[in-house]
Amino acid sequence: MNLSGPGSIDLLARALSAEFPELDRERVRAAVQRAVAKAAASSLDTEGYQVVNLHLARVEATEEATERAKILRELSSTLEERGDADRALVTRLAAFGEVPSAEDIQPLVRLARVTERWDEIPLDRLTALVDLQSDAAARQLEGLAVAWREVGRAYQSADCFERVLLIEPRNDAAF
Repeated sequence: MNLSGPGSIDLLARALSAEFPELDRERVRAAVQRAVAKAAASSLDTEGYQVVNLHLARVEATEEATERAKILRELSSTLEERGDADRALVTRLAAFGEVPSAEDIQPLVRLARVTERWDEIPLDRLTALVDLQSDAAARQLEGLAVAWREVGRAYQSADCFERVLLIEPRNDAAF
C-alpha cells in the first residue's frame, strides 16, 4: 500500500475516524501524518543502509587499495548527496587512508565545514598533496587555509593564503 500518494493521509484519517468516532478528527489526521512521515523516513534509512552495505561488501571483496579507495569515495559522495555528512566524512577519510589523493581536499574541507569536525581531517597530509601547477590548487589552498584557521593554526592558514597569492595575485579570499 502506498501511503505517500495524494489523499492517502485523508483516506486513512477518515477510515480511523469512522472506526473510532470518539476520537478528534484533527488529532487523528495529525497522528496519521506523523506515522506516514516516520514510515517514509524509515524506508529511506533502510534504503540508505542497503547502499552502504553494498558498497562496504565491495570494499571487503577488493584486494587492491586503489579500487577500495574508489569505492569508498563513491560511497562518500552518495552519503553526502543523501544528506548524511557525518558518515560521508568518515567514509572519505577511509578512502584517503587507503590512497591519499589531492581530489579529497575539497570534499574533506566541505564535509568538515558542514559537520564542524575540523580536527579529524589530516591537514598536514592534505596540504602536502596540493600541486601548485594544477587548476584546482588555488581553491584547494583556500579551503585548507580556512581549515587551518578553524583548528587554531594561524601560521599554516597564512601560509596557504600566501601560496594562493602566488598562483592568483588578485585572489580576494587571500586578502
